Amino acid sequence: MKSFFVLLLITVSAPVLLAQHPYYPYEAGEAIELAYSEQFAMMGDSYSKIEFTTETQSIDGNTYQVVKTYTGDGTEFELFVTSYYRTDRAGNIIGRMPEEQEEVIIPRVEDLNPGFSWTSSEGNNFEVVDTDASIETPNGTYSSCVLLQQLEGEGLYIRSYLKRGIGIVAISFVMAGEETLQSYLVESR
Repeated sequence: MKSFFVLLLITVSAPVLLAQHPYYPYEAGEAIELAYSEQFAMMGDSYSKIEFTTETQSIDGNTYQVVKTYTGDGTEFELFVTSYYRTDRAGNIIGRMPEEQEEVIIPRVEDLNPGFSWTSSEGNNFEVVDTDASIETPNGTYSSCVLLQQLEGEGLYIRSYLKRGIGIVAISFVMAGEETLQSYLVESR
C-alpha cells in the first residue's frame, strides 16, 4: 500500500521524458505541496513536498524522470523517498519505486472513462470510478475531477482526485463505505 500511495502521490509528466498528461501538468523543476489531514499527519510531519527534478535515471533500458518526495512540518523538510517516472508509448504514466517493478499509475487519457480498470504487476486492482467527481478540502472544493480508486483490501480503497490542468488535488481512504480525506493540494509552483 505504501509504495502505491507514494507513487500516486508523486506521479508527474516531465516535458522531456513524459508526454504532457492533462491531469498531471507538472514541468521539470516545479514542486507541489500537499497537507495531510489531522488524522494522517505522521509524527509531526504534516506536509509533503514533491519535487519534479530535471534529473534522469536509466533503469532496465528506460529513461525516467527522478522525483523526490520530502516530508516535514511545512517549513523544514527531509527526503522521504526518490522514485522514477516515464510515459510509455501508449501514453500511460508509469512509475516505479527503487527496487520495485514498473506500475501503470495513470492510464492514458483515452482510457480515463468510468469502469476502466487495470491490474498492476504487483496484483493491485485499479479503476476509474468517475470523470466528474467533486471533493471538498480545506483549500477549496474541486469539481470535474477524475476519480481513480485502488482496492487495498476487504472494503479498503485509496482514492485519488485529479483535476485537469492542476493535477492531483486530494487523496482519500474509504473504509467500510466511509471516505476520509488523507491529503490535499496546498501549493503548486
